[in-house]
Amino acid sequence: MTAEPATADVVRDKAVALLAAREHSACELRQKLRKRYQDHDLIDEVIQQLVEAGYQSDARFTEARVRASLARGHGPMKIRALLREAGIEGDLVDAALEDAASDWRDLAREALLSKFGPSPAGDQRETARRARFLASRGYPSSVIGDLLLG
Repeated sequence: MTAEPATADVVRDKAVALLAAREHSACELRQKLRKRYQDHDLIDEVIQQLVEAGYQSDARFTEARVRASLARGHGPMKIRALLREAGIEGDLVDAALEDAASDWRDLAREALLSKFGPSPAGDQRETARRARFLASRGYPSSVIGDLLLG
């Protein structure tokens, strides 16, 4: 798709439409708009206006992404990676994960129960399979070890 020239109103309308569909980080919004429009300075200006007006908020985006990830059974490492991919880093991520105040061990146990049922792993191969599952969901090895070996 070739980028097209646009006015501030056209770019703003598209940005608001994207934000109406779901929360976007400023970085995600910038990437989507740059695929469509050529004037990068205009895009940055529009995004800044949306931030100032309260239409776009990285803090609100981060909270929503953390809630959605927790509901999917993701662990802290996966959530951090998803946020970093969306252009959110540093203190905002740390604060969001701390505010979630999740007991990662309990969440990992729920994910295991949902995937494998209540029966314990029968052998070392099954234990390794469950450990790989939890690792892919973003749980740290300390939580995996406590849950499967402890």
